[in-house]
Amino acid sequence: MAPTGYYTFKPIERCSMCGDPTDRHIVLGRRLNKKQGRNPRKERGVGTTIMRCRSCGLVYCDPQPVPMSIDDHYGVPPESYWDPSYFKVPADYFIREVKVSRQLLGEGRKRALDIGAGLGYAMVQLEKAGYETHGLEPSAPFRDRAISKIGVPSDRLRLGSVEDADYPAESFDFINLCVVLEHIGDPGAALARALTWLKPGGVIHVEVPSSDWLIVRMTNLYYKLRRSECVGNLSPMHAPYHLHEFTVGSFRAHGRTNGYIVERYAHYVCPTYLPKVLDIIARPLMAWTRTGMEVAVWLRKEGTPPDDLRAPDREPRSATPVDASGSTKTGSGPIKVPGTPRPCPQCGTSERTPIGAMAPHHLARCNGCGLVYTALEPSTGDLLAFYSRYLTVEDISPVTILRYEEVLDSFEPFRKNGRILETGCGSGIFMQRAAMRGWEVHGTEIGSHAIAVAGGRGVRMIDGPLDPKNYPSGHFDIVCSIEVIEHLRDPRTELRNVMEVLRPGGLFYVTTPNFNCLARRLSPGDWNVASYPEHLTYFTPRTLDRMLTSAGLRKRRLTTTGFSIYRWKVRHDRSAQNKNAAQKKEESIRMALEQKAHLRLAKRFTNAVLDLLRLGDSMKAGYVKPETDPGRIEPGPSNRMPER
Repeated sequence: MAPTGYYTFKPIERCSMCGDPTDRHIVLGRRLNKKQGRNPRKERGVGTTIMRCRSCGLVYCDPQPVPMSIDDHYGVPPESYWDPSYFKVPADYFIREVKVSRQLLGEGRKRALDIGAGLGYAMVQLEKAGYETHGLEPSAPFRDRAISKIGVPSDRLRLGSVEDADYPAESFDFINLCVVLEHIGDPGAALARALTWLKPGGVIHVEVPSSDWLIVRMTNLYYKLRRSECVGNLSPMHAPYHLHEFTVGSFRAHGRTNGYIVERYAHYVCPTYLPKVLDIIARPLMAWTRTGMEVAVWLRKEGTPPDDLRAPDREPRSATPVDASGSTKTGSGPIKVPGTPRPCPQCGTSERTPIGAMAPHHLARCNGCGLVYTALEPSTGDLLAFYSRYLTVEDISPVTILRYEEVLDSFEPFRKNGRILETGCGSGIFMQRAAMRGWEVHGTEIGSHAIAVAGGRGVRMIDGPLDPKNYPSGHFDIVCSIEVIEHLRDPRTELRNVMEVLRPGGLFYVTTPNFNCLARRLSPGDWNVASYPEHLTYFTPRTLDRMLTSAGLRKRRLTTTGFSIYRWKVRHDRSAQNKNAAQKKEESIRMALEQKAHLRLAKRFTNAVLDLLRLGDSMKAGYVKPETDPGRIEPGPSNRMPER
């Protein structure tokens, strides 16, 4: 894109937060190019392509508009934006942030730096809370008003930006970066620079726009239904503009290489810009589903903090909240079960945070990539003993057969050599339906009973996990993994094996429970999908996409649908007998829903909403192996885990 009278344009080559090459990223669409909101310059804006990083979820525009004059860009007087009533610090402004900072840092006189201080509101509140507060502001008009109208001391508020400021290393206990990083061309570099001014053990508070904002999702759905290429992300485009939207995963990824961890995070609702009736509905929904406009993170710099930074109500933080004996530490004390400590199956780090509501099943969230997994790994013997008692479903309802046929319909565009493989295929019913359409069907499973049943249905079975040595390279048009990947100790090895046997241009179809589903949010401690040692890895849409794309696959579609009221009612019982009874009851309910047109319509509408909010019980995804070699993932530990 050529320069305009106000901007030049810079192409983006790597994600600013995680360093992932942009040629692997997702094109969301075009930035909306219209007058919206408070726009003192009355500009139409600049339309650019909006991208999302596959690895950390950062949303950015490419090419990136760069103002030719920073002074002109940030030189708009505050009065152009706000009326005189704004020039008074609200009594509750920044109180929540100050309270959290005190919880993390302890009491006592601390030094704080407010970057992008604006009118100095946060500086005033930090000073009231006992901090020795300094500020940095790139806009001369804003700095002048902060001094003249808010009363900020002139010697405490510098004129400048985080990119060119120069403070002594490790000179602050607390740094505030509130609504700043989204305006900066390279937020990762700016945050890394701010970290050099922070003491070890110190805390940075960051508040930025969330790429998961519900209103943007609704806007994108609206334009998608209109068959428009526009998206609501990073809109409107006017000065001072937003260049980035973030997720918590953006900061976890950046922290892995810059020496900090995400200590806490929260999603703030903020204005919805909707009519009042819709606003009343949207605000609590956003708070509940964590789809608010702003995401706030508190980042703790690694290293041994000085004594004055150790809060009196906590011990020095351990990098790994799971001890060497394999005990997950929770508020009720350690829980011991057979198993050995397990690193993250996605990124390999051992730094994790236990999920207290699911302590009996040893669930933890990786501090690096955000994947949820069991912090303990069961032995091969324990798994074989468990799966020897696993019940195999041998009969299914007509409505499930109908869904199988719909899935098989979607496979037809990929039929080339006519071969299909299902890993962990159970009793082989799905493969039997594929065989009736003329597919050459293959399957893998563990256990003589399942092997015999599936073999009797015409499936060419192999006893054991997927092993590329059993098939020629690129042998299959389709590889299916239906409710299997969550059972594996090493899903990365499974995906590497899938890539070996799948032909270029072939489809990998995978389904797995959604950790972000509505049922878990309603009752986290009773979500009966969490079951050790049955399920070892728990995916969200974002972590599943990250694992599949890191294996070299390219997304075709990913949906989250379904909410079982009956299964939620019997959520307290995790036994196999209960799950099979619940499945049979669910089948009868689904059949009843299919009998009436209005019930089918209601079901489709519910699934559309669940997919929009990413709250469905199950994820269904289709990913394609590129025609050209995308490269291979690094070998992980040996995948010795029996499949379901």
